[in-house]
Amino acid sequence: KKRDVFDYIDVSGGYTSRSDKKRIYVIKASGEVASVKNGWLLKRNSGVHPGDTIIVPYDTYATGPMTYWLNMSQILFQLSTTTAALNSIGVF
Repeated sequence: KKRDVFDYIDVSGGYTSRSDKKRIYVIKASGEVASVKNGWLLKRNSGVHPGDTIIVPYDTYATGPMTYWLNMSQILFQLSTTTAALNSIGVF
């Protein structure tokens, strides 16, 4: 069986929680770059060959729980500071 891009990703350890699975690409040994769509390389005769490098980029939009709670605490702090400031000038 001929292996596809996903087979090689699985053999190498698979994805992490921060992998951007929608933007995978392959740098061919010749220097040519081929995008991956649903496991298929988007160039003719572009199977994975010796010397090719499969790139799974980091998902910069993924956020973990620590980032979420950091953002939430900043928002709550800013809201409470604004409320206190408005209260001190008599708005409430």
